[in-house]
Amino acid sequence: MCFDVTKSIAEAFGGAVGGGLVVVLVQALSSRWRDPRVIIEIQNEPPYVVDTDVVVQYGDVANGLPSSKVSIARYIRVLVRNSGISTAKQCRVYVTKLEREDLDGTAITIIRDEAIPLPWSFGGDGESTVLNISRKFARHCDVVAASDLFPGGLAFQMQPMPSRVPAKCVPGKYRVTISVTGDNFDPTSKTFRIEYQGSDHLGLHVIS
Repeated sequence: MCFDVTKSIAEAFGGAVGGGLVVVLVQALSSRWRDPRVIIEIQNEPPYVVDTDVVVQYGDVANGLPSSKVSIARYIRVLVRNSGISTAKQCRVYVTKLEREDLDGTAITIIRDEAIPLPWSFGGDGESTVLNISRKFARHCDVVAASDLFPGGLAFQMQPMPSRVPAKCVPGKYRVTISVTGDNFDPTSKTFRIEYQGSDHLGLHVIS
């Protein structure tokens, strides 16, 4: 009789613990299922590669006698997509690594293990580098641009711009690592390569 009572108590206790674990597991999986699912996309075609008019003013701007020059800039941008069923909150995009490939394929590091903000295309929510992405929605983020009006031709869009970057932006191939962070999802990253052949906007391409 004593054995049967002990067995019954053990079974009841085991059932309660097992049931509790199942509830916790279901709640965790349900919460995970409801989380945003953020992915980064890029290709060598519109809308990831966009040509647009740019105007640069020079001359005596302070006294209201400016001159201006109009040209075309090519922007390469990533698409940040939220394929989940809840809003991805306070999304930010960073350049975390930037390398230029030497002629023999050796990587020359320009940025490594840093997080330098990039602006969202057409602005963010109150500030250019932060916004929410609704479920089943996507937003673009500008990464780099090229134009004959830019000093050196190539201009990464980091804000603020590290002083060491512009001087190293010469024609060549680059490897760029982009990371997206937010308040309610794990950071995600993507590395891609671009090539800048110099001269004007037509020399800028995504190559992989």
